[in-house]
Amino acid sequence: MEQFEAYLINNGLHFSIAKRYAKIVVNYITWTKEHKLDIRKVIRSQFTDWLQTYRTKGFKQKTLSIKEYSVRQYYYFTDNPTNPAESWIIRKDEIRLPPIPIEKELLAKMYEELKPKSIVGYRNRCMLGFIVFQGLKRNELEELRISDVNFEKGTVFIHSH
Repeated sequence: MEQFEAYLINNGLHFSIAKRYAKIVVNYITWTKEHKLDIRKVIRSQFTDWLQTYRTKGFKQKTLSIKEYSVRQYYYFTDNPTNPAESWIIRKDEIRLPPIPIEKELLAKMYEELKPKSIVGYRNRCMLGFIVFQGLKRNELEELRISDVNFEKGTVFIHSH
């Protein structure tokens, strides 16, 4: 798990979050062993069963998303050909748009007034900028890695599916 934690840290996560994600993955691996599943061959429905055990215990959707993200990253780390967490999507019944679109000037003002006080604040400001000014979707934002940024050319590679 130390190598997985290092992988997460190299991909921009804080060490405390990397430790938490690694602990989630250890729980997932334990669950697969208890259910006599080969972790390299887990399918989406089995992965959903694992998440469902947490849902029935009353865990919130945000917590389930963190667990899903942790396991997805673990499969990326191991270069497993199948990733049951990759195609797991939290669906919402409807997409709600604001009743009145926010004016471009107001969005720019809101962005400029964000004064980060920590590394997380700077990260959040960058994420907001990508969403507001570049139109990135949540999943595209989640896929971004430091290696996608070319600081010399001032470009960012966006993974689209």
